[in-house]
Amino acid sequence: MNVKTMPPLFVVPQPKLRRLIDAGGLADSTMCWTCSSCDSECPVEIATNRLRPQRIVRFANLGLIDELIALPEIWYCLTCRRCNRVCPNLVKPETLIRYARAEAVRRKVYDMLAAEKMLLHGIHYPFPALAHVEKTATGYREVPVAWNPTI
Repeated sequence: MNVKTMPPLFVVPQPKLRRLIDAGGLADSTMCWTCSSCDSECPVEIATNRLRPQRIVRFANLGLIDELIALPEIWYCLTCRRCNRVCPNLVKPETLIRYARAEAVRRKVYDMLAAEKMLLHGIHYPFPALAHVEKTATGYREVPVAWNPTI
């Protein structure tokens, strides 16, 4: 029998991104034992087999933020927090999913602001409280607009 096998996929963990996800998500994803308690309690997983909270925690643990926010599963979550309650190590998959959703939306909005050269308003910017968004190699940068009064 001639069966083609796929070459193994190698995942390179990103420790800096893992710390960033952990700090932003406040989910304690490094404490996960991969016991699948969250998967067995998730009503979406039980009903449809479409959401595995453990997989999302795994992605976060490896620092795969781009892959995490590209997962369609982050939008299937009902935010019932059953996964948070059942975890023996107090990992919070639902909190991590909320963080991934917010990050996906933030990136989409910032991409639009940067592409359209739109102004961003923020009271923390110097007068006139406006900034442009620039895309950098590592993310985004907000550049305050200089105020040039004409007299």
